[in-house]
Amino acid sequence: MNPLKQIICLSLLFLAACHTQPQGGATATKSKYDWSTYKYANGAYNKLTKYCSKSDYGNGYTDSRTTLERSDDAAYQNWGSDWCMPTQA
Repeated sequence: MNPLKQIICLSLLFLAACHTQPQGGATATKSKYDWSTYKYANGAYNKLTKYCSKSDYGNGYTDSRTTLERSDDAAYQNWGSDWCMPTQA
């Protein structure tokens, strides 16, 4: 995935994070949305732990996920099983 496409995808994930209710029923908002607060980044763009298709961004790790899992999909979580965040066809 080219860097611009990855940034767009991660932007959608950041957006999803602000609208998805975290596990355990608690709600939380962030005052800052960047690599240091991204759930699957371990604080840096090159330490991704999920949704990583290029080993340079995952410190040698890749999972090749290109579609959000339901637990990470804000549309699915908020609006139900008929909805999902847009993906590339």
